[in-house]
Amino acid sequence: FFGVFLLNPDCLNRIMTNDLNLELPIYIDSPMAVKVTHLYQENLKELRDEGVELQDALERVKLIEFGKDHKKLNKADTPFILISSSGMLEGGKIMRYLEMYGKHENNVIAFSGFQAPGTLGHLITSGAKEIKLLGHKMLLRAQVVILEGLSAHADQNELIEFIKNYSGALKKLYLNHGDQDAVKEFKLKLETIFESFEIIDVEKNKKYEVL
Repeated sequence: FFGVFLLNPDCLNRIMTNDLNLELPIYIDSPMAVKVTHLYQENLKELRDEGVELQDALERVKLIEFGKDHKKLNKADTPFILISSSGMLEGGKIMRYLEMYGKHENNVIAFSGFQAPGTLGHLITSGAKEIKLLGHKMLLRAQVVILEGLSAHADQNELIEFIKNYSGALKKLYLNHGDQDAVKEFKLKLETIFESFEIIDVEKNKKYEVL
């Protein structure tokens, strides 16, 4: 089995279109993702080029919506790709999938987004092999892969360009999300560019409470 969590189906579609030998069944099991996908399908004409890329990608995808679909997936005996949530392994259906497939060394768990400190996702991407999952300890034997460059979050340069649009009106800028080393580096970079407002690292200033 080949489990991929939170990998863009359009990206997979392009890979498989270019190399048919890599083609595998793709399943998406995330209630919110399924609902949003249906919403996009109902409004394809509002998308760029009427959502041609989305339609092509979804032709390869099976949306898991009912219990019987889940049971069929559990009994599958051929390789497949699974996209599920949540991305930091803090809840949702992915916890059951991790329990089922994380035990086996022929599986791959691919992370494509930021894993916040204190989350199970961060623990696994940091190299942990024994994890606590659904109330019990489990030995993680599956391969763990971190896919850089697929996150939907803006990078530093994009954030800086965004801030420039409002820098004249800003008095304080709070940095309250991200790996602490990256936040520290970003704060120093911002301070060299902007001098008209205060830049605050919330993690380092406990007096600030972000609700």
